[in-house]
Amino acid sequence: MLDACSAAVLQVCPSGAIHYANLSACKLFGFEQAELCGSSLATLVPIRYQQQILDNLSSVFDQKSTPFDENGQNFRIINKSGEERFVTVDLKRLDIGQEQFVIATINESTTLKMAQDDLLSLTERFQVAIDSAGIGVWQYDLQNESLEWDEQMFVLYETSPENFSGGFDDWVKS
Repeated sequence: MLDACSAAVLQVCPSGAIHYANLSACKLFGFEQAELCGSSLATLVPIRYQQQILDNLSSVFDQKSTPFDENGQNFRIINKSGEERFVTVDLKRLDIGQEQFVIATINESTTLKMAQDDLLSLTERFQVAIDSAGIGVWQYDLQNESLEWDEQMFVLYETSPENFSGGFDDWVKS
């Protein structure tokens, strides 16, 4: 059933050894199931992140909870060919009888991470352009009929946030 999942799923022992890997995990990491099973989870992340992933794994086993929020945690993984990829990981503890495991659900997020990085870069460039030009930025909320100004707008209109309620009439009066 787990082989039908689009997300990569790993069942990991307290030692960090992979007990089970679904087909999506094999595809993501570039290994056969037999290669993944028995190998250490730490070998699937770049060396600089290995301790962090093992600490997170220990935290889940110790506390029966995930160290991440409901959206998971972003990590870099390394596949068989040595290529680093961005993924979102969620860890959940699973007790089966006397045995304990962590289920790692992994979703590839390289495209999302690249888009976020691009957006951050563009935002920074936009801010440099705004600061250089000395222009103000405002936004009009049609539903609430209110204006939102950045700090430069107050400088340009020689007023302060205390004297500006955000109403259209306040702007006309400025």
